[in-house]
Amino acid sequence: MKLDHARHNRDACDSFIQLGNYNDWVITTAFYSAIHFIDHKLFPLIDYRGRSVSDIGQFSKMEGVSKHEARILIISLRLPSQNTNFGFLYNQCLTARYINYHVSLETAEKAREKLRLIEEECTNADD
Repeated sequence: MKLDHARHNRDACDSFIQLGNYNDWVITTAFYSAIHFIDHKLFPLIDYRGRSVSDIGQFSKMEGVSKHEARILIISLRLPSQNTNFGFLYNQCLTARYINYHVSLETAEKAREKLRLIEEECTNADD
């Protein structure tokens, strides 16, 4: 399910790139696609305390943090090679959604490349 959702958002991201006028939505769909690719790769998991964790909601409740904070923590521990890529998408998405929706094509293309790297690592054993 997560993988299907990730691919759906990735395809939306690609559609927004082709339209050319919605770079803020390129960023946003890349970020949400990355979330689903990462969740697909990481869950279920045994957390750093040895507890079984089925999803990000359960982990965030156990840690007393937001889902985004919990995901960032898990990525840093379990998927550190994607920490910078996810951090870029997270920060760009916050800016595009809440501060300034005017995003350059260069930034949108960079976001799409970061998503490609996340997808590649999170699905390398699936296909």
